[in-house]
Amino acid sequence: MRGKYCDCRFLPHGGYSLLPATLAIMGFWATLVQDGCDYAKLTGPSVEDITENDIIPFLEVGIAGGYRSPLYYAEEHDWKTVYTTECINYDSMTVHQDIYWSMAKWMGLLAGIVGGSASLFMWFTTCVTFSIRTWRFCALQLIMG
Repeated sequence: MRGKYCDCRFLPHGGYSLLPATLAIMGFWATLVQDGCDYAKLTGPSVEDITENDIIPFLEVGIAGGYRSPLYYAEEHDWKTVYTTECINYDSMTVHQDIYWSMAKWMGLLAGIVGGSASLFMWFTTCVTFSIRTWRFCALQLIMG
């Protein structure tokens, strides 16, 4: 389909345009399937403050979802995180969620929106030819995401 403002054809930039589009959408999907409580491993006295239990050696913590407590396997003598268990929400009396916490949540949402729109743009490049100005805008989106 060709018109004054649209030049739609299959792979106008060659087959290599499928590689960044596929990688971009895979990265976007990876951000969507997280449950929000497995960003970092927390150790030390903060674990006891959050769980009120001095036996648990570590927690898997996140910004949006809460935390996940590991389970002890006696036959292996090891603590392991089971990712099928539910996230436990933070107690507002124990964990102080300040302005930095709120900004991290909002920046995560903004990065998901910008990254998702950039990955959709990458898929449009498989059939539509864009100007150099549009490509620069996409590069800016990918840097921001």
